[in-house]
This record gives sequence, C-alpha cells and structure tokens, in this order.
Amino acid sequence: MGEAPQSRGRCRSPPLEDVVSHRSHFLVQPTLTQLPVATALLALGSLAACSAPTVDAAGHFGQYELDGHVAIDDNALGLTSSNSMDDLGLGDDDTAMGAYVRLKFGGPMLYISAIQPEFAGTGTLSAEFSDGGVTIPVGTVVNSRLAMDVYTGMFIWDLFPTDFADVGLGFGVSVIDYDSSFENDGNGDTIASDETLPVPVLGAMVSKDFGPFQASGFLAYTSLDIDGDTLDYLDLDLRGTYHLFGGAPLTDNRGAGHLVLGYKLTDLELEYQDGTEFGSANLEISGPYLGLRFSF
Repeated sequence: MGEAPQSRGRCRSPPLEDVVSHRSHFLVQPTLTQLPVATALLALGSLAACSAPTVDAAGHFGQYELDGHVAIDDNALGLTSSNSMDDLGLGDDDTAMGAYVRLKFGGPMLYISAIQPEFAGTGTLSAEFSDGGVTIPVGTVVNSRLAMDVYTGMFIWDLFPTDFADVGLGFGVSVIDYDSSFENDGNGDTIASDETLPVPVLGAMVSKDFGPFQASGFLAYTSLDIDGDTLDYLDLDLRGTYHLFGGAPLTDNRGAGHLVLGYKLTDLELEYQDGTEFGSANLEISGPYLGLRFSF
C-alpha cells in the first residue's frame, strides 16, 4: 500500500528554479499566470524520463466547520471591528465533498487535491459592513453565504526514503476560489465578493507504514506581504489508510482499494487596502472526512 512514493526505480530530478513574482491586483497575484505554467513545465521535464506512474485516486466526504471573522469597510479611517462567523449565521457545520490524486514516479510525486465547502445561514451584524456605497449597519439581520473552494497542485520530491518513514519537500500552486454575499434581510441591500486567488506554496509530506495501515500528512503553506497587503495560508491534511483488497501491501499498490480516514485544516488570513476600501478575513475550515482510495 503506501501513501508515499517507493524508493525503487527512483527518477533523477533537475534542480529547482527560482520563480520571480510581482503584484498585479488585489492582494497577492504574483505572476500567477506564469507560475502554474512554470510549475507544470518543471514537473514534466523532471518526469519525462520516468516510467509509467502509479496513480492513487480518492474521493471523500467530510463534516467541516467554519471559524474566524470578516471585516469590510470603505471608510477612509480603516477597519475598526469585524463580524464573527456566529454573528453572520455561519456557525453550522457543512458536509462537503473532496478528492485527491497522486501520480508517483518512483521518487518524485505530483499531488493534486480539492475541497469545496459552502456555508449559509442568517445572523445579526455586530459590526458595520460597507462597500461600494452600500452600508449594512450594526444590528441588521443578514442572510449570509460563504464558499471557499481550494484546489492545490504540488510537485514533491521524496528526499529521505527509509525503512522508518518517507519525507518529501516540494512546491506548487493553490487556487483559492472565495465567494461570499451578505444580504440585508430588510431591504435586500447586498455586499458580495467573488475572488480567485492563485498563490505559490511550499509543500511537504511525511508517511509511515504499519503493515496494512499507513499514516501520512501533507502540508501546503505560504506567507506573502506585498505593498502592505498580506496573506497567510496553510492547508494541512492528516490521514490514515487501511488496505481493503487487491494489490500487494508495501510492494505494489496497483489494483488495490483502501479505506481513508482523515482530518483537514485550511486556514486563510488576509488583509488588504484598495484606495479607501479596507478588508480583512481570518477563515479556518476544519473537520474529519471518510472516503475510499483506488490505485492503478
């Protein structure tokens, strides 16, 4: 079985290249039309001489909760207070679907994951929202919706394949698709935001086999500060898999099926200013999930 790439038949990888970035619009979009292309080209170049990969594909359902706060203000004086998720009526859990795919080329590995949680509810503002000439005052009942889809692709090298554990480091891109709306329940005034933020990330993985069971963890992280706009992002996925059928545990996963039980934590903190408009968000989505993984 094995969540981590096996050490046999390892492929030689070229050295990592530096990626230069700059600001374009809203927060942190450092040459992010170029970065995914550069990542893909480097990965393809490294894997060109490798044999056919082992493919692991998993789908899972999770029970996730949303915590944190949001502030939106176009007052030139800046932000003074924020609304918590409970204030906005977004404190209830959401059942969401997720997936991940791993292509293992001996030592190198391409890892892709996705999660699509969405939260909705009715709350009462404890801090004013104002944006684009629309103001929703304190004490207003609001109908809230917040969705944050996260898609991550990382190219990881298994640096220390040993009998004890596997440890890998790499890099990649996370695409954060943020969509929210807050509607005044009385007059219908709405403040909405729809942003897609592709950000470069550093990646890490660790795994350890225990017979038919394996424990593993994957991490994506970035911290950016560009002209006073800041973004801190962490995506942590801890999981255990249990071999159910097919393949040969610890030697050849092809044709195998596994039960997957995991815990996922996605944390996003951002602050920005655009003219007289200020915004901040501290969003944490976390919870357990259960699914199945198949290897080919």
